[in-house]
Amino acid sequence: MARHGNSFSGSDSLCDRLFYGLSSNIPNLRRLPLQESCAIFQEGKNRFAYVYHYKRSDPITIWCRGDIAKLRALAGSTFRSRRVQSDVWRNFPGSFKVRGPDEIAAAVRCLFEEAYPQT
Repeated sequence: MARHGNSFSGSDSLCDRLFYGLSSNIPNLRRLPLQESCAIFQEGKNRFAYVYHYKRSDPITIWCRGDIAKLRALAGSTFRSRRVQSDVWRNFPGSFKVRGPDEIAAAVRCLFEEAYPQT
């Protein structure tokens, strides 16, 4: 995993596309680059997603809030639920991958419809 800007260009680009797609639906959306991820949240609210970037490949992995069944239905086959939920991550029950630009619209829909309302 790598920090945004230090990761593979395709991975950075997918994170950017995801953020811009969400920002067209969510006012005052913010992205905070962290050590290995970008936290996504609406100003004044809790974080609803973390985007992890890769050093040597295009995909991004998104950990998000929401109901596992609804996330699985919206995110599709790449959704993976968390095995052990510690206190810190219990509100982020699973993740899914976005492998290319053609999957951004579905990821935006998933996060907007299920993860964002959980904040």
